[in-house]
Amino acid sequence: MKRRFLIIVVLCFFGISFNVDAYSTQTQRFINMFEKQMRSMDTAKKESYLDLIASILDAPSVKANNKTEVKTLVKELNSWIDSSRTTKKKSVTTTSEKEKASDWKNYQTLQNIDFTKVRDTWLSWHNELRASKWVEPLAYHSDLEKSANARATYLANNSKTSWTHARQESDWYYNYNSIKEWFWDQWIYFAKETWGKSAFSESVGYRVYRCSWWDCTQSLIDVMKKIFDSFANEWENWAHYKAIVMPHYHNMWIGFQIDPKTNYVFMVIHYAEKIVEG
Repeated sequence: MKRRFLIIVVLCFFGISFNVDAYSTQTQRFINMFEKQMRSMDTAKKESYLDLIASILDAPSVKANNKTEVKTLVKELNSWIDSSRTTKKKSVTTTSEKEKASDWKNYQTLQNIDFTKVRDTWLSWHNELRASKWVEPLAYHSDLEKSANARATYLANNSKTSWTHARQESDWYYNYNSIKEWFWDQWIYFAKETWGKSAFSESVGYRVYRCSWWDCTQSLIDVMKKIFDSFANEWENWAHYKAIVMPHYHNMWIGFQIDPKTNYVFMVIHYAEKIVEG
């Protein structure tokens, strides 16, 4: 049923022309479907569901659509979302707000980078793809960048372009238990592990990176986009793509390090369910 709703939303945004005079009726059809979905939800799930709808309406591909009927539909649905919230405007913790209480500057060592923009850009690409799959958005966890940066530093220092996930010489390419023990060594623990579901995932990308400008933010984002596109263009059952859209993952954090011998920048991405920090 959820897939059907998504298809209808996409069709309305990109494929169907409506009679403007009938728009209030058309919007009400969407509202009726959304409210039907929310009938059995508790307050917290309703808020998350409304956040998901709002994220779809706020996706760059939707905002770029200049059709009058699309803009009207988006405006009306946003108005309905605001009126449907238990609290009129849900408080959202931004990356910058998290950074105020975080020692993240100890973790990111690349020079001349606006890491707030880097984080927010990387997160927005993920959540736009997740929204297209009707999956709740990820939250960024600045305080855990220490683990991603630690791994990126190891890869860069050892020029590791193969077996990038192996923690021990005896490991095969991706040994889940070895990586979990490695997280424990970083004082990062996961609240629960459900049989058949991973509590975390690790993705690694690397590309040539050069920048000598006073502001290297866009240069790094350009490299990140190549890495993200390579993940997003995989088959849907491949590991990197699945990590991006995994419904039970709620947190993500990233780390970077440069190998001066190869000019590769290594990017490590960690995804996880609920986390208990040691």
